[in-house]
Amino acid sequence: ICDAFLQPNYLLTAAQAICIHPGEVAQGVHYDDSFYPFPRPRPPVSLATIIAIDDFTAENGATDVLAGSHLWGDDVPGGIVSAEDFAQESRFGRGAVGDANTLMRAATAPSAADPRLKPAIMPAGSAIVFLGTLWHRGGANRSQAPRLALSTQYCEPWARQQENYTLAIPPELVATFSERVQELIGYSIHPPFMGHTSGVHPKRRLHPDHD
Repeated sequence: ICDAFLQPNYLLTAAQAICIHPGEVAQGVHYDDSFYPFPRPRPPVSLATIIAIDDFTAENGATDVLAGSHLWGDDVPGGIVSAEDFAQESRFGRGAVGDANTLMRAATAPSAADPRLKPAIMPAGSAIVFLGTLWHRGGANRSQAPRLALSTQYCEPWARQQENYTLAIPPELVATFSERVQELIGYSIHPPFMGHTSGVHPKRRLHPDHD
């Protein structure tokens, strides 16, 4: 799927576990590649997967999506925008992030009350895949058990990754990874030479004794 929507040499930009606990409120509606400041509508800069470890239900915080919203422009139609989502607070830490850019984007976020928000109901072991331009959110957990998921996101090879894996993962550990995983986390070259280190391929830094 990444091969179909992203350029060759695409990168892993985020890998995380997401656990929504009982009593958590719904997340603010957002789209994942909003921090790439290009006008919409536009091709996505990233692509995301969410893998259900637990069943996703309407009660336990299944991801809510706005189908078709990946095609929206910057001007969201009136009556469905609100900053309310981003003013939420809970003991689990969801709520507004105080920087000006985030709050500015929040002002154009679809309202939590938009009837087009639909939960991605699916059994454990399933996955939902969507473009980085799709508006979505983690739902509220009204059940008595936590809802666990794994999420990986991939970005264009010229885009900055959300997490700097070349610093986050010790090189001696990266050296044990498969060549494909090394490329995904940033030990790669995007032609003609984006990603080099002092004029050489970054993989050579993983095996300095071989130079």
